[in-house]
Amino acid sequence: MGETKEEGWGFPALSKKAHYFVGSRSLCNRWLFFGNLEGDDETSSDDCTTCTRQLAKRKAAKEKAA
Repeated sequence: MGETKEEGWGFPALSKKAHYFVGSRSLCNRWLFFGNLEGDDETSSDDCTTCTRQLAKRKAAKEKAA
């Protein structure tokens, strides 16, 4: 079996946008997802704006801590 990713972009079946998931919960806290995740953190127009903002905050916090 393939290696599973702990976080990344996923596209739940009933969602109109892609969401960023950490574990199985989206950063916007609106979705649970147990499917395959894309490991990149590149954003696009098809992404949830709340998840995109939360991801930017996470990146800034990691850079500040480093």
